[in-house]
Amino acid sequence: NRAWHDHIDLPQAMHGHCLVKINSSHELLTGGNTANTGGRSAVTYLFRENTRFVRQADMIEGRRHHGCSLYSPDLIFIAGGYRGGNLNSVEYFSLSTLSWSRGPDLPV
Repeated sequence: NRAWHDHIDLPQAMHGHCLVKINSSHELLTGGNTANTGGRSAVTYLFRENTRFVRQADMIEGRRHHGCSLYSPDLIFIAGGYRGGNLNSVEYFSLSTLSWSRGPDLPV
């Protein structure tokens, strides 16, 4: 039928966020623009079909329009983006500790 259908609502209205697939059942949603952050959010959610979006620790630095990638089975890297200016900072999220750490800055 080639038509779009509603499936799951985001935990809040947002755009400019990043969504990374972790495995066949989990995804991580980070950052973006939300109504209550004035243009850059540090919010992080872990998604699983049966639990939906579960809030995790915030990123160290709020950002939007950033890149995200599953680096290893345990680490998700977030890089760049925008926060009142272009960012060169990098953070990574550990799936074993559910916490954020600073990574090396991107070369500019």
